[in-house]
Amino acid sequence: MTAHDDRWAIHDLLARYCDRLDAYDIDAVAECFTTDAFTDYGPGRGGPVVGRAAIADRIRNGQAAFRRTHHQLGQQSVVVNGAHATGLSAMLTWHERWNGDRDLLALRYSDEFARI
Repeated sequence: MTAHDDRWAIHDLLARYCDRLDAYDIDAVAECFTTDAFTDYGPGRGGPVVGRAAIADRIRNGQAAFRRTHHQLGQQSVVVNGAHATGLSAMLTWHERWNGDRDLLALRYSDEFARI
């Protein structure tokens, strides 16, 4: 696999993550992570979480606060180094809470990837 192929695979992975998140298909979202993955969604968002199952639980609990969501990927920068890569992604997210309140957030994801 070339670095170009790896970049496209990572772009597809991030798009699948957003699509499955908005479809509330948490099992498919969890499959986007390695079994020993580490996440930290930032202050006030539950702190660090380790392991695919724990990440799925954290995402499932987070998504439960919303009637619906939409995650829109913006620019992405991916640097491939062998079987590993790093990436920065900009994202706009729209959330509708169960009470009808809506939020628009600008997010920045800093990721590390491994080809497995």
